[in-house]
Amino acid sequence: MTGRLPDFSIHELNLPDSLNGPDSKDFRELSSVMDTMVLETWGSLDRALSAQVRLAGWRDTPYEASRNFFGRVDGRIIGHASCFVPLTDKVHTAWLHVDVLDAYRWRGIGTALFRTVEEVAGAGGRTR
Repeated sequence: MTGRLPDFSIHELNLPDSLNGPDSKDFRELSSVMDTMVLETWGSLDRALSAQVRLAGWRDTPYEASRNFFGRVDGRIIGHASCFVPLTDKVHTAWLHVDVLDAYRWRGIGTALFRTVEEVAGAGGRTR
């Protein structure tokens, strides 16, 4: 990969009803990519969550809502961004997280994913 910005697209993740449903393909692929990112960062999967735990943890609750996005290059998921917002306290805050596969870092993809979740947080009135 050269230093130029690759053609990439950002998509919002629709959480599937289950891991085996027909609408679970993107979630399962993203979960696998997240495992790879954990390996790249920590050298093992000790800190990785299972797909089932991720799915449950990303569902909205009465206390917190989330939106998740992923980036694609050449049809392959290569990064993830999430925006978690508390609903009952600290309602001006948001927790944003972005991660990109090592091979696609320093190409502007992480910045674009961050801007996406930053806009989501701001549109929801989050200022911190």
